[in-house]
Amino acid sequence: MLAAPNEALAKDATVIKWNSDFTYETLKKGTSRMVCYDLTGWPGERPWSVECTSSDANLPRISQNRRIAAMAGGDEKKIDELVAAAAKEGTRIMAEVGSLWYNFRGNSEATATRHSFVAMPGLRGNQVGLPEVRDSG
Repeated sequence: MLAAPNEALAKDATVIKWNSDFTYETLKKGTSRMVCYDLTGWPGERPWSVECTSSDANLPRISQNRRIAAMAGGDEKKIDELVAAAAKEGTRIMAEVGSLWYNFRGNSEATATRHSFVAMPGLRGNQVGLPEVRDSG
């Protein structure tokens, strides 16, 4: 739950463990929709990698991401190619619009950095009131 943005959100989160067949087990059922999990050791991930998403509706996408990374052997270029192919075929699972993602990744917990983002699949910045250029304020 170290990826959660604060203790209050972490305490109400569900914690899952991903299985090698891309299914998951619930280790702790939370009272919110936030789900946290460890990705350490998965292909394409940093040596130390934990993540939370604000919506349990994103679990099918995460499962697909794990499957794609495993098929690509963790090779980032191959992962990008497989994601693009799935999008072109119409089989790419989209994240829930407006859901939040919190990553905490690095070579170790001590050197990990945080990254957060809001999923807005299929939308442009101007459609949701956000700038489309990073330097536009």
